[in-house]
Amino acid sequence: METHLVDGTCYQCRTGRAHVCRNLRILGVDADGAFAEYIVLPVGNIWPSEGLAPEIAAILGEDQETASRLLDADPSLAERIRSAHPGLVLEAADAGRVRAVTVLAELGFDVSARARPGSGHANGATPLHVAAIDGHEATVAELLRLGADPTVHDAEHGSTPLGWAEYAGQAGTADLLREPPSRS
Repeated sequence: METHLVDGTCYQCRTGRAHVCRNLRILGVDADGAFAEYIVLPVGNIWPSEGLAPEIAAILGEDQETASRLLDADPSLAERIRSAHPGLVLEAADAGRVRAVTVLAELGFDVSARARPGSGHANGATPLHVAAIDGHEATVAELLRLGADPTVHDAEHGSTPLGWAEYAGQAGTADLLREPPSRS
């Protein structure tokens, strides 16, 4: 489930940049959350899990217990996930999934991996770029802690994650990127 609720009518949404919607609402923050048996969402916010491998669903869903159990049961699973889904850390960062980013880094995913053409992200964007533009402050802080490079320029716009945050008016993520925390 995508927790970003966009209006679909603002200039950003109409020009294919819904990720920086002027009227963005976050489920559980700006709109009633999902701790209910049933919720109503726009169909575009629902991610089908059919065909999604259980280990991927567990990692992206931040179900640490299930992910650990599956990974412990099959020592070669982490390598197969990295090979089959090299852009998974980008997806986790884009969704603001802090724990998923941490688990993926522990599995050996590159936290500064660049998006490829056709991936749905700007060519050369990193997880830090996509987290920064969406205002995912905790994800940006975690990526920096994990060693993500804040000086990388994407290939499509020639901008750093800080440039993306500033463009989107994400003051909190921009502040984090101006003075990255020390790695511990």
